[in-house]
Amino acid sequence: MFARVARYQIPQQRIGEVAQAFRGSVEQLGEIEGNKGGYLLVDRDNCMALTITFWENTAAMEASEVRASRLRSEAINELDGEVQTVDQCEVALDFTQTGGT
Repeated sequence: MFARVARYQIPQQRIGEVAQAFRGSVEQLGEIEGNKGGYLLVDRDNCMALTITFWENTAAMEASEVRASRLRSEAINELDGEVQTVDQCEVALDFTQTGGT
């Protein structure tokens, strides 16, 4: 499995709106072949957010890049924020089912 990790800077006065701003993009991302879900993480203290999307393989992740980039931009522009980084990674260890942190 592979992951795309994006980091966003959010204006402090808009931090409470992050989940709603990304909701439509998340729904559309779920329609892309090879998508395996993901997470939206919000750090209110530092006015930032992360999205982590999971992909079946590198081909699916690469094929989604243009659409994912557009969806990411639409969501963050709604908040007057900015995309800081976007990285692509291989998932080396999945510990979501272990009960640990």
